[in-house]
Amino acid sequence: MKGVTRMTQVLVILCGITLVYALPATTIPPEGAPCKTQSDCPYGECCVHNPLSHPGSRKRFLFEQYSQHDHGFCRRARKETETCWPLGHDPSNSELFEFFCPCESGLECRGLEVHESATQIIHERPQCQNPENSLTDTVTYSGQTCMSDADCSEDMCCVFHPDTRRQEDQGYCRAWRQRNETCTPFLGTVRHTFECPCKQGLQCRGTQVQNIGGQINAHVNPVCQTPTSG
Repeated sequence: MKGVTRMTQVLVILCGITLVYALPATTIPPEGAPCKTQSDCPYGECCVHNPLSHPGSRKRFLFEQYSQHDHGFCRRARKETETCWPLGHDPSNSELFEFFCPCESGLECRGLEVHESATQIIHERPQCQNPENSLTDTVTYSGQTCMSDADCSEDMCCVFHPDTRRQEDQGYCRAWRQRNETCTPFLGTVRHTFECPCKQGLQCRGTQVQNIGGQINAHVNPVCQTPTSG
């Protein structure tokens, strides 16, 4: 069936951390105008490279399609509850996004279930979601710019958004995550991506936690909460 993909697991190794995203079966959005850079697309759209869909071309071997990172098609930003791609940019071409545009401003891309270990994080069924401390600026990420936590007040941390067109070494001051707010289980990295960790005294845990093979904890609907004893 044209324009439809099955459940797809994508593995990315970034700075020693393995990121695995399980994308659900989803209808691929219609392709827009061809593009090679973000500036080729109108406001509200971005240039997307999708290795699983090349309209107008005959079937080719998947890896041949995947190697074509020099062009894409204009697509709109993703809306709330729509499937998204947490990593953002095409790792082979920073001028293109991969699979989808980022979520609309004020939304964040995260899995409905998050699995973590010391070396990997897995987002299952990632969707654009509305965090409780949503971004208010309709065009850019709002807030004071920063390079590290030291540039922010005590109740904030420096958060980086690698899915934007801005320099990745410039972040924005955000509030630490509060009790019962959604969160991403901490991987032990110093740099905060997309959101602050839970504030001091809280830990990010799923409402259900399962241990898989003694190595990976499966967190279902992770939120900031009081640490469990033991």
